[in-house]
Amino acid sequence: MPEAVVIDSEDTLLSLTAARAFVFRLHGGELALNFPAAAETRQYWQRRLNRSYSDCGCGVGAMVTLGSIAAYLAFLAMHTQTGSSAPHIKVLVGFGIAAVSAVAGKFLGLFLACKKFRAEVDAFLRDLRQSNIALDSSREQG
Repeated sequence: MPEAVVIDSEDTLLSLTAARAFVFRLHGGELALNFPAAAETRQYWQRRLNRSYSDCGCGVGAMVTLGSIAAYLAFLAMHTQTGSSAPHIKVLVGFGIAAVSAVAGKFLGLFLACKKFRAEVDAFLRDLRQSNIALDSSREQG
């Protein structure tokens, strides 16, 4: 399991929101927030950010795959003709559709998870600014 990523600057946090960095990282790591605030506030944001940071897109991938298989089965049921292509061809096409939809669904899930994580990061940074808390120890509070 990857080590926790310590977030002690806005730049470090924002670098994690890049789509390429989000999609091609090992999912399952955690974020450890390091900023001067009450422990409850830090724990709240750490839980909230970790929930979206750890989203791997599997749920969306599964829904897309199951939906495409269901659509293919419905198509087969409505277009069953005597003497049509051999059953093994239909099964192979079904497996192909499932494989392609699984990959497409996974990338869609990762894309949506990345967007959700970015929205959470934006909300976190907005909350810090409204509370006049600097995430970066090197920056002035403003």
